[in-house]
Amino acid sequence: MLESARKRCDKILALILAKIEHFVAENGHSLLSGTYIAIFLRMSSEKIGIFMKIGVLSDTHLLDIDSCRRLAERLMSGAFRDVDAILHAGDVVTAELENCFSPVPWYSVRGNMDHSLSDVPVSRILRFGQKKIGLIHGWGGHADLEDRVMAYFSGDALDALVYGHSHQPCCHLADNILVMNPGSATDRRSAPHHTVGMLTLGEQISGEIIIIG
Repeated sequence: MLESARKRCDKILALILAKIEHFVAENGHSLLSGTYIAIFLRMSSEKIGIFMKIGVLSDTHLLDIDSCRRLAERLMSGAFRDVDAILHAGDVVTAELENCFSPVPWYSVRGNMDHSLSDVPVSRILRFGQKKIGLIHGWGGHADLEDRVMAYFSGDALDALVYGHSHQPCCHLADNILVMNPGSATDRRSAPHHTVGMLTLGEQISGEIIIIG
């Protein structure tokens, strides 16, 4: 019972920290109160540790709200039923998809097909506890896509990097960074299956590709 309660508190702390740090980053470090809160929460999270499960999507390319709702219902009753947050690596296309997963915290980046999402960043670095996750869609040809996105974040000391664009799922270590492309849950193209990703954060960070169809 005590361990379960501690894990719930850890998850809430990590999500609050991520939200505050994103807000401070968007609004400038002159917001000293927000900065001090973020520093306090980071110190606390480093002492108690964090355990989280993060669902990962990319390249959903959904064109209407009904399709968005169906995908969210399917995932939240299945592969994402106990996630603490969701990352989307771009080509969301229909902005309402985020609301369909509410109230689960949602973090996304803009893909090359997200013409209506000009307010969404092209890339971002997210912090959950002591873990840093880079999130980007990717661009250009698929042959050296992973090399390009790795180079984009060079020097950022990431624990994990999530990208999309190719619709080809992968999950492996590269230069001591967990690299994941979740593939696509809706548009597999030449991949054999529709897939999503799952990141598990604890003392270490691990990932898996989940086949959903």
